[in-house]
Amino acid sequence: MNTLTVVVPVAFGRQVWLGGVNYFRNLLRGTNAWSADRLKVVLLTDKPDQFIDLGGPHVEIVSCPMLDFRSGAVALGSRILQRVTHRNPALFSVIRRHHPDVISHGHAGVQSLIPTLPWMPDFQHRALPHLFSRREYAGRESAMSIYSKLGHLLLSSESARKDFEQYYPSMGHVKVNVLRFPAFSNAANHAVRSLEQLCERLSIPDRYIYLPNQFWAHKNHGVVIDALLQTRSNVTVVCTGSTSDLRADKYFNGLVERIKSTKLESRFRILGLVDYSDVVALMHHADAVLNPSLFEGWSTTVEEAKAMGKKMLLSSLPVHMEQAKDHSAQFFSPGDSAALAKLLDGVAQNPPLQTPPHDQGATALLNQRRFIDDYVRIIQAVNATNQNAARIE
Repeated sequence: MNTLTVVVPVAFGRQVWLGGVNYFRNLLRGTNAWSADRLKVVLLTDKPDQFIDLGGPHVEIVSCPMLDFRSGAVALGSRILQRVTHRNPALFSVIRRHHPDVISHGHAGVQSLIPTLPWMPDFQHRALPHLFSRREYAGRESAMSIYSKLGHLLLSSESARKDFEQYYPSMGHVKVNVLRFPAFSNAANHAVRSLEQLCERLSIPDRYIYLPNQFWAHKNHGVVIDALLQTRSNVTVVCTGSTSDLRADKYFNGLVERIKSTKLESRFRILGLVDYSDVVALMHHADAVLNPSLFEGWSTTVEEAKAMGKKMLLSSLPVHMEQAKDHSAQFFSPGDSAALAKLLDGVAQNPPLQTPPHDQGATALLNQRRFIDDYVRIIQAVNATNQNAARIE
């Protein structure tokens, strides 16, 4: 069987999306571990420092500054041309140098005759349009117009597939491929920091519920503050993640003011960005993992909690139920602080009998291999058809 070369163009621009970084790191790590001679992935990115350690026998990392439209006149011109004509000759020229069989998770415009599988992480802009600027909303819709002509689309959940069918009924001709990603713990082979060390290092109590989400408006931290005000017990929620939201620059400061005004500083603990080893330890020692989000595509938080066998408190999003229905999860409406307060109290009054294993070994490896096997199968199917390589004559 011939090795298929896949070029993956990944642009981050001004704000590095940590969920996206983790997603592509998992894809590259899995490709090196499980793809054998079936696949070679060439990652083109404007942030090569996020991935440079993952180069290997089946992965090549290539710096591509032009993916960031602020990097120069050519990049900006290409961005404008793509918006107007759905073509990007400059990026296509860069991609073509690597002789790809398939372009995956991105595109080079509709002029490309290379089979193309773009990725849409979610349709949050349609579900929560008030959180997007007109320009960002228009950019996502422009991308969907291009995807309609390319003929294939990669999604991360069946919930996203249903959203796609609801929001884009005119795109029934597009072949949708669902690729669910698992957790890839890059600390799996290292000792987890002890609870005593963790508490001393981060100045946190030895009992807490962990909320590892970015401080972005749709992550819905406010409902947790409201819930803590209604708990009967001394529940502490420890939060990590970036405190910057380019879409809502006042969101984080508003949360901090609410925490101060309600005197919850000791019970709603904000640690900001921490080392990944701390993230692993925080999740490992937590009484439960919390995700109150208003919208998710496929939650990395949930996948990591599942891999560690953790109890989960999750907002009742269809995608959360899809991910965690067969695991130790309890659900609450993302706007129901009283229901969340009861769940927080329940965790505080009924702590885990013992700390679960940090990684469930064989199951996690099986899920990782299945992820790559599914990706290879999808790439092979896309490569076998040129229907998605649309061209405007």
